[in-house]
Amino acid sequence: MNFNRYYGLLLLCLVKAISTFGQNDADLTLNLSGNWRFQIDSLDMGVSDKWFTKKLPDQVTLPGSMTTNFKGNDINIRTPWTGQIVDQSWFTKPAYAKYREPGNIKIPFWLQPVKYYKGAAWYQKTISIPASWSGEEVQLFLERTHWETTVWIDEVEIGMKNSMGTPQIFSISQKLTPESISSRYGLITA
Repeated sequence: MNFNRYYGLLLLCLVKAISTFGQNDADLTLNLSGNWRFQIDSLDMGVSDKWFTKKLPDQVTLPGSMTTNFKGNDINIRTPWTGQIVDQSWFTKPAYAKYREPGNIKIPFWLQPVKYYKGAAWYQKTISIPASWSGEEVQLFLERTHWETTVWIDEVEIGMKNSMGTPQIFSISQKLTPESISSRYGLITA
């Protein structure tokens, strides 16, 4: 049987297999860094529209963020910052007028990203699970996700985690089968 099946997985850095003692850890880790398919879900329709069955149209590089990949909405004077601008002079002083113009928004009071987005986003990656992992415990290990993450493999929901302070770990061994057909994938983080 050929266990080299492509599995779609979503979001960040490593798939890690835990095995018996004596095996090299490098043989049990699959680095997921690099290009990922991507789509912003600003209307929160991805689950109901079954985006986990479709190939996403955009692309990002991970590790990274939406900001580092220039994804999201342009900054404007109505951007809903997490903090607030207490010093109203930015809105009123003529010296700041040029920094309130579309395309040249600059907020002097804190570090400012070039894009802003708050909401769901989807990430996809197709990988090949090594045949040597057959029978091993396989986990998807995600760090630095933003709160809630749901993972699909081959159109099957694996689970949801809701944490930003600790890595999110999904056991995926039972979803990996010895078939050698292409598969669809999906992951959402909000």
